[in-house]
Amino acid sequence: MIENKTTSDCTIYAFVGTAILAISLVVAMYVGNDFHQSLFVESIIFVGSNILLWAIFISMVNYPYELMTIGSNSKTKKNVVEAELATEQEQPKQTLPQTESAQYSHEDYDLP
Repeated sequence: MIENKTTSDCTIYAFVGTAILAISLVVAMYVGNDFHQSLFVESIIFVGSNILLWAIFISMVNYPYELMTIGSNSKTKKNVVEAELATEQEQPKQTLPQTESAQYSHEDYDLP
């Protein structure tokens, strides 16, 4: 039997959603315990951790290649910089003509 994409997506989101809710609940209870079981603190922590975990999950689903290459960008940047330095060394440097600087004194700025 072939499942359609909607059913498989709902199943994945159901498992992930349940895990995120469980993690958020545990974190909220743990932090709320430090604040003497304050319902306000627990609810703020629960909502905040829930939003954070969903954002992490959605970013990992939508942008897996970009997230995996974050650590390797530094190596790529080093290679690009080395390549630019190599091309600069190969090309002759152009120099600008030197101009003489004018020397001014205080008398040049005196008003009549």
